[in-house]
Amino acid sequence: MVSVMKGKRTSKREKGKWQMANDTFNTSQRNGQAFYIKTTLPSSKATLVLIKNSPSSLSFIIIQAHAQENLTLITKNAQKVSRIAGTNIGLQLDSKLIKDTQINVINDKNKTVPALIAITAYTFKAPVPGGCNMEFDIEVSPYQRLMLTNSTIIIDSQPASAPLINGLKLPCEKNLVTYEIYRLYTDESDFNNETYFSTIIKMLTVDDIIKNAVKIPTSASRSPMRKVYSSYPRTGSAYVMIATFGNHSSAYVPIFSYGCTPFSTEISCDYLKTAMSKVLCASVLFFGIFLTLITRRRYEVELFLLGCFSGGIIGYIILHDNQMEAEYGQLVLVNDTTFWIIYSTIVTAVVLLLCIFSPNSNIICCAFIGAFAIILPIDYWVGSSLKYIIINTVRRITVYGFNVAIIHPPFQSKDIWLSVFWILLALQSIHLQRKRLQGGSPLFPRRVDYNLIDSESSYPIISEEPHHQGTFLIGNNSTITTTKNYSTFFK
Repeated sequence: MVSVMKGKRTSKREKGKWQMANDTFNTSQRNGQAFYIKTTLPSSKATLVLIKNSPSSLSFIIIQAHAQENLTLITKNAQKVSRIAGTNIGLQLDSKLIKDTQINVINDKNKTVPALIAITAYTFKAPVPGGCNMEFDIEVSPYQRLMLTNSTIIIDSQPASAPLINGLKLPCEKNLVTYEIYRLYTDESDFNNETYFSTIIKMLTVDDIIKNAVKIPTSASRSPMRKVYSSYPRTGSAYVMIATFGNHSSAYVPIFSYGCTPFSTEISCDYLKTAMSKVLCASVLFFGIFLTLITRRRYEVELFLLGCFSGGIIGYIILHDNQMEAEYGQLVLVNDTTFWIIYSTIVTAVVLLLCIFSPNSNIICCAFIGAFAIILPIDYWVGSSLKYIIINTVRRITVYGFNVAIIHPPFQSKDIWLSVFWILLALQSIHLQRKRLQGGSPLFPRRVDYNLIDSESSYPIISEEPHHQGTFLIGNNSTITTTKNYSTFFK
């Protein structure tokens, strides 16, 4: 039995039944109220959910079931039977049907499954999530659908219906419901049940969603019913949509993804899936050490290549939020042509600036890129997100439809520490290379200053060096010196 009294939640199980009492429903909360319980569902059995004492001010409820493995939710009354399966599922139920409706949550696994059962309750002025459904199987569909690929997370929803006005239902084509979308990340590589449930709880009611989650930019030119997100495997994220009509709002059933399937083999959570990819990742570390700490020549070619790479990284950092909103809410960087023109302009500008300020720009480029190459394998090992500076750029080039994907990678404690380490490595490399340059180390090729050649010299002198190596010398007799390493020596 689950009872909710004076804001406190206590629970007691009784013969496979769970009872939820709404006698403490607060009608002053215009954005809904949540009641929930964390429990363990028995294997291969149905758990009955009973709702008691629904108040007269209650318009409808959304009964939800959340777990890291698939469950089945069934509502049955004299009018219809609704059935839905998944990990984040929910069904809408009118208040007048609550008393006569049987609600079952089924765990068809051969093991017990931890689950969160929740009810969100709303008054008569709240819009009904999924009330204008045209595509999903269930007439009123307050839940969301998630499709997972190797690069993206695609979430579909159905439009909400406006509340009754003077007892009349507004046509779905003419209602004035508006939408906002929110996302909440968990810590990276955290697959714990408690973290999963606590994240879902933070996304049950409108007020909690606004308090805890981050709002996702929307476009007036694109439907909010489908959102595409860049996938970040091993990082949990919860998504929810809020429907608003007038001064009242309601929340859809939150949906959760790790960007992979850690509890099945459908989409692996491993970053590096083959031995070759692991070897290549490790080799990047040695390349970074060489680039950061060891002097170089042929710096013109090196400067151009590193400038392009630096420009790519800087371009990504500037444009990573490719949902940058222009006037009237138009997303100017969703268009591929516009994006690549701006991106190429940034890369070209960086290359030109670095060439103008050579050789200092070469030092900065080598330090910056070399330090990034050093932290990249570390990033893969600890499971942070800096690698997506490169991955998301590659996805934009190779993945069809990625131009509409919402980027916004997580930036958490691991990412902060790696970023600090990146900056410190780069600064140390700059210091070492400038010190070598000042000490006369041949970091860059020297140019011949022909003004220093003595014009008074009237004749060449040829001398024989060991191993019969001829040396051509130009200068006064009194200042002539020899060298064993160069065929021509200017003084």
